[in-house]
Amino acid sequence: MTVSSASENPQDAGGSLTDSGYSVDDLAAEEWPPPPSPEMWLVGLETRTTDGLPVWRYYVVDHARSSCQASQEALQRADSAPERAAWGRPGEAGRIERVEVQRILQDVLGNVTLARRS
Repeated sequence: MTVSSASENPQDAGGSLTDSGYSVDDLAAEEWPPPPSPEMWLVGLETRTTDGLPVWRYYVVDHARSSCQASQEALQRADSAPERAAWGRPGEAGRIERVEVQRILQDVLGNVTLARRS
């Protein structure tokens, strides 16, 4: 049981106790920040040509919540039939040598930069 003094919970003109803090209506009217938006990522996949030369394929992935999710999306795109055909490997995606993931950042002025995965 909590005992409070009159100065903590003063009575209004009707005799009911009022709280000096926020009411439910105040909290409902307050603007809350939106939930964090999904991030955009640039995912590079290194493959090799039939001559053994390195070739990088880059994919911009949006709506991914993590670098792992962005990597998976890029790998799925690379393994799609249109991508395999475009890269001259209709039956296979080819071996991925390396994966490079960078987050695409945009500041309040609209400047776009890339940040490596930490």
